[in-house]
Amino acid sequence: MSQDFPIILYIGDSQAGQALHTAVQANDWTVYVPTDVMEALGVYITYCPDLVIIEPTVTSEFAKQVHYHLQTVDADPMILLEQSHYSLSSDSLISLIMDVLNLHNETANAM
Repeated sequence: MSQDFPIILYIGDSQAGQALHTAVQANDWTVYVPTDVMEALGVYITYCPDLVIIEPTVTSEFAKQVHYHLQTVDADPMILLEQSHYSLSSDSLISLIMDVLNLHNETANAM
C-alpha cells in the first residue's frame, strides 16, 4: 500500500467520485470512478487499490453487485458511505481516508 500516493476505487455517483478526485488530485492520489460492475472489478484486479469507497444509496444495484463481488475476495479496507456523509468537507474526507489507510496499515503490520 502506498500511503503517500494511495489508489482509491470509488463506487457510486460519478459526480461525487469526480469531486473526490478533484479534492485529492493536489496530493497526487489516484481515484478511479468506474461506471459499471465489470469495469469496477477490472480496476480492482488491475490496480489493487489501497481503499475502496462505496456509496450505495445513489446507484444501489451497481454498488450492491460490486460490494458482493469484492467481499468474495476479502477486499479491504472498504468504506461504505451514506448520503449524509457528503456534508464532509474535502479536508475532512481526506483526513478520514488517511485515518483508514493508517489503521489498515497498522493492523496489517501487526499480523
